[in-house]
Amino acid sequence: FDYTFRIVRISHMKGEIQPYYISDRRYSEKYEMKAISAIMADIVNQPETQCILYPPVRYTTARINPDKTITAAFNRLHAKNSIGIQYEWLGRLAKTIPGLELSLENNASCKAHECIKQNGRVIQINNGTYCYYILDKENSSPDLIKVFGNYRFPAPIFDITKLEMAEQYKKLGFAHTMNKTWFCHTPYRNEPCGTCNPCKSVIQEGLSFRISINGLKRYDFHMQNNSKTWYKLWQTIQFRVRDLQHTFLNSYHPAAEVPVPSSTSKAPLHQT
Repeated sequence: FDYTFRIVRISHMKGEIQPYYISDRRYSEKYEMKAISAIMADIVNQPETQCILYPPVRYTTARINPDKTITAAFNRLHAKNSIGIQYEWLGRLAKTIPGLELSLENNASCKAHECIKQNGRVIQINNGTYCYYILDKENSSPDLIKVFGNYRFPAPIFDITKLEMAEQYKKLGFAHTMNKTWFCHTPYRNEPCGTCNPCKSVIQEGLSFRISINGLKRYDFHMQNNSKTWYKLWQTIQFRVRDLQHTFLNSYHPAAEVPVPSSTSKAPLHQT
């Protein structure tokens, strides 16, 4: 949603955009790849588009170089701020790709954004063409710098909410593209589940129109019962069965990998 918004906003400008897609063999990947193809087609076919949009560079988390100091810093931040596990391997990736962008919206449900606010400060950079933020390394914690210090955080995404982004999608003429974005981690019967963290975030941030009626019913049921022991046990069993099915299918259809370039002259964007 927010990464697509970033590309939509700069698609009318001349330049080159290189997205990156990182596979950790999550259950939602086939839905994400289908959405990316549809979204890229929308942007490329828009008459106002002037940028060159390259296909995503795709590779697995296993290809990212290990870094014990980043991993240790992430573990401490995760214990304090509950940021997602993806920020560990994304932090290692950002160390190898100068100028990599990470789009984080300004909302309490965005744990990474909250983590940055609580553990440091940012500096705005405006070169006349692009405006973005970087960490203020003199006023940020060492752990925050290790995990998030190699990114650019594009404006205005860093300053606005998903609901505000939705309004701008419409003003830019990309409402149809917004509705093609994928966010659910554990889709149910080929639609957003309504109960995973991204689905809950979408609903709580005022974008419940992106969830089906059945998905909203699952959300209500989940919120009413998620603290109950029987429900936690039922969810654990359900996820383990799904993981086994997914692992079995992946053993026959492994994810394709594309080597990451050691350097790039394109404007690197992160897409997961």
